[in-house]
Amino acid sequence: MGAVKTMRRPQKPFAKLSAPSLLRTATINGLPGFVSIDRGGVLQTTALDVRDGRIAAIHIVRDPDKLRHLATAFATDGHSPLDR
Repeated sequence: MGAVKTMRRPQKPFAKLSAPSLLRTATINGLPGFVSIDRGGVLQTTALDVRDGRIAAIHIVRDPDKLRHLATAFATDGHSPLDR
């Protein structure tokens, strides 16, 4: 498939977002960040690219194929979030 363009602005207002059911800090590809599972069971990694003490970029991955190796490690009810 190759590279895809990303959105510069979120499509949904932040007020509509709910707190994740799981949130853990992690080092992702050498960057500080966190792993989360939202209330719908969607697994996501978020990495923060920090330069000169400021966040320069935020890298989010939600692709189940790319996160399959994390799914069982972060299962919340004995089932992988990718099995839902």
